[in-house]
Amino acid sequence: MAADPAAVAVAVCGVQAQDLASGMLSLRVRGTDMTLHTTSAAFARGSLVRTWLMRGTLHLVAADDARWLLTVLGPLNARRDTTRRARLGLDDASCDRMISAIRTALSDGPLTRLQLREHLEGKGMTVRQGQAMSHLRGLAASRGVLTLTEQRGRFNTFSLLDDVVPSERRRLSVERAEAELARRYLVAYAPATVRDFAVWSGVPMALARRAMSAIASDVIGMEGPLPGLLRLK
Repeated sequence: MAADPAAVAVAVCGVQAQDLASGMLSLRVRGTDMTLHTTSAAFARGSLVRTWLMRGTLHLVAADDARWLLTVLGPLNARRDTTRRARLGLDDASCDRMISAIRTALSDGPLTRLQLREHLEGKGMTVRQGQAMSHLRGLAASRGVLTLTEQRGRFNTFSLLDDVVPSERRRLSVERAEAELARRYLVAYAPATVRDFAVWSGVPMALARRAMSAIASDVIGMEGPLPGLLRLK
């Protein structure tokens, strides 16, 4: 594959990037003639996006894929953490107010997590110490409000997703986005089962089955050590 980090990210439908450096390396080893500078430059110019997607974990994906992936995975990730947020004092109303304030703060440019907290506190919004701020940022990302951007030293910065990926970039309906996710999974990882797809993506089995059914005309079964192996025709 060519020395294009975004093309590699498309081919594998993103790589896990809880640690940014590890995510960059995962892209480099899947391409040719890519250096740290190549991947870092792609991230800096917005060709790559780092946000919470598959299984609610941080991934590096191509910018053109970010919005349709969020269409499928954003609501699932948001619902998954509802109970935990409530235990941290983040009910729906307070989350809405705080995310609105975060959107306003980021309209002036990227901020670190500490700066985001300070902005909220300056508006009279108290966020508990511990994991509350992390869950709030994750919810904002799931709603397509913010995304992680370049690091300042060892600290992540956050920017409006609209500033990194213009809002008109490749939006799909929920049904088309689900089907595209299934298709892209098989492109990258077939032969695989529907359950494999559900585990990889973090979607419920019902959604995984629906997504695979949507592309059934393009899929064939395979003989193998496991029942239900699929690949694209």
